[in-house]
Amino acid sequence: MNLLKIRQDIDSLDCEILAALAARFDLCKSIVEYKEDTEDPNRESALQELWVKKAQSLGLSESFALEVLNLVLAESKSIQRKK
Repeated sequence: MNLLKIRQDIDSLDCEILAALAARFDLCKSIVEYKEDTEDPNRESALQELWVKKAQSLGLSESFALEVLNLVLAESKSIQRKK
């Protein structure tokens, strides 16, 4: 494998990450109507536990995973407020 191929693979994965985030945020737009009726105060802590476990199983740092999750949750909340 050469440097160009590795960079192309990284770029491809970056696009997949962005597409997955876009899909997640689209779902956030549709969840607003349900959240008004049902609030789950444990949702964020459950997500944190899930992300930490998954990060550990993938060899990623717990602090990195939580930092990314916090960014994702902040954007999700921002999208939901605009709805």
